[in-house]
Amino acid sequence: MSIHNKSFLPLFIFVLLFSACSHNAKPKTAKSVSPKEGQNSLYYYLVSEIETLKGEDTSADLYLNKSIAKDPNSAYLLIQQAYKYARIGKIEESFSLAQKARLKDPANTELALLLGKLYTSKANPAEAQKYFEEVLVKDSANEEAASLLARSFLEQKNTDEAIRVLNRFIDANPEAIAAPFYLANIYTTYKKDPAKAIGVYEKMKDAIPDDPKILTLVNEAYLAQKNYKKALETLLELKEILPHDLTLDVKIGLIYYELKDLDKAMATFEELLQKQPEAYKVAFYLGLMNQEKGNKDKALDYFANIPSDSDLYIEALTRRVIILKEQNKPEAVFTLLNKAIHDKPKEITLYDLLASVYATDQKFDEASKVLESALKKNPNNEHLYFSLGVLYDKMGAYDKSLSSMQQVIAINPQNALALNFVGYSYAEKGINLEQAKELILKALTIKPDDGFIMDSLGWVYFKQGDSLKANEWINKALRYSPKEPTILEHLGMLALEQADKKKARTYLEQSLFLLQKDSNSKKLDLRTQEQIERIKKKLGEL
Repeated sequence: MSIHNKSFLPLFIFVLLFSACSHNAKPKTAKSVSPKEGQNSLYYYLVSEIETLKGEDTSADLYLNKSIAKDPNSAYLLIQQAYKYARIGKIEESFSLAQKARLKDPANTELALLLGKLYTSKANPAEAQKYFEEVLVKDSANEEAASLLARSFLEQKNTDEAIRVLNRFIDANPEAIAAPFYLANIYTTYKKDPAKAIGVYEKMKDAIPDDPKILTLVNEAYLAQKNYKKALETLLELKEILPHDLTLDVKIGLIYYELKDLDKAMATFEELLQKQPEAYKVAFYLGLMNQEKGNKDKALDYFANIPSDSDLYIEALTRRVIILKEQNKPEAVFTLLNKAIHDKPKEITLYDLLASVYATDQKFDEASKVLESALKKNPNNEHLYFSLGVLYDKMGAYDKSLSSMQQVIAINPQNALALNFVGYSYAEKGINLEQAKELILKALTIKPDDGFIMDSLGWVYFKQGDSLKANEWINKALRYSPKEPTILEHLGMLALEQADKKKARTYLEQSLFLLQKDSNSKKLDLRTQEQIERIKKKLGEL
C-alpha cells in the first residue's frame, strides 16, 4: 500500500493504537512495543513515528528505511527521511533523498522548501532563492518561505531585495505577523531607519487592531525614537485593552516624566502606589519627582520607604543625605549613615558615602578614620583602598596615598585608575620614570580612550626630556578632556620648555581660570590649592 496522502495518517494511527489493547486492559508502556516483521510500508512508517515520539531516533530511522524499502515510489516517505537527516545534521544524506523525492513529486511545496533550506545550509543562497520563490508562487501565504527568501538576500547583502520580498508578501497577506516584524527589524538594524520601521508597525496595528503584542511593538519603536508623545498614545491604548496590567501604569508615569509633565507622572504613580504599596520602585520615582519639584520633606518620606534589601536602597539613601545636607541637618545625616552602616556593615558604599560627607566639609581626618575602620572590617578591599588613596591625596599625605594605590594594584593588577595614579605620582616626583611609563602604558591598554591617562604618559615623556612625544600625548589628551586644568597646565609647561611664552601664558591662564572658577562653588583640597599657587607663581615669572 503506497502512502501518498498524509491526511489519512491520524486515522490509521488511531486504529493501530486502539487495536493494540483491549477495552479493559491496562495500556502497555512504550518499551513493550515489539514490531512484527514482514508488514507493509504503512505499518513500518507508523512504528517509525512511534519510535520518534519515544525519542528512539536509531530505531525510528531503521523502521522508516524499512517503510521506504517496502514502498520505494513514495515521495512522502523520502521527504520524511530527508527531514530527519536534516534535523540531525546529515545534510548531504538529506540532500540526496530530497533530490530523489523531487524526481517523484516535482510539485511538492514542502519539498521545495526543504531544498531551499538545504541549499542555504550549503552556503548557496542563489540556488536556495529559486526554491523559496517556487514555494511562494504555489503558496503565496507561506510566511516561512518569504522570511527565508528575505534572509537569503540579506546574506548576499542585498537589503533592498529583502525588503521588496517582504513588502510583496505583506501586501498579499495583510494580517501576517512574522514577516512585518522581520521587515521592521531590517529597517531598524540594516537601514537605520526607525521611522520606516514604525510605519510597518502602524500598518500591522491597522490590519489587526487592539492586538497587545503589536501595540507593544509600536510603543517600543516610538520609545527607541524618543517620540514620547506617540509612545504615550500607544500605552494608553494598551491600558484600555489591559486595564489590570500595572506595569503599563509604571511606563505611562515614566513617559509623563519624560514629557516634563511631573503632575501627571506623580498622580499616576501615587494612584499605582495605593493599589500596590510594595511597589518600591514607584516610591523611588515619587521621591525623585518630589525632590525635583522642591518638595524635600515629601521626597525624604518616599526615599525612606525603600527597604534595605532593595537594589534602590543605596541610591535612595544617598538622595536622603543630599536633601538633609541641603536642609543643613548634619546630625540627621550622621545618624542616618551610622545606622545604615550598623545595619549593613559589609556594604562598602556606605563607608564611602560617610567619608565623602566628612570630606565635603573638609573634615579629612574623620573621613580617613571612616575608611580605615571599614578596611578593618573588610580587609583587602580594592575599592576601599582606592577611596582612601584619593582621600590621602586630597589631604596632601602623598606617601600614604601612593601606598594605598599600590595596595589596589596588588589586589587587582588591572585597575587602570590605580596604575595611572601610581605612574603619574612617580612622574610628578621625577622618580622611577621607566616604571611609571610601564604602569601608564598598561593602564592605557585597559582604558585606551582616557584623556587623563594620555596626559600622564605625556608628562612622563616630559620628565624624560622627550618634548616631541610629550607634545603628542598631552595634545591628544586635550582632545579627549578639553577643560581639564591639569592638562592645560602641562601644555603651558611644555610651551615654556620650548620658549614659547605667549602660548605658555595662554594655557596657564586657562588652567587657572578653571581652577578658580571651581573654587567659587566649593572648598578646595590641599592638592588643588597647591596647583593654583604653582600656576600663579609661573605666571608671575613670565
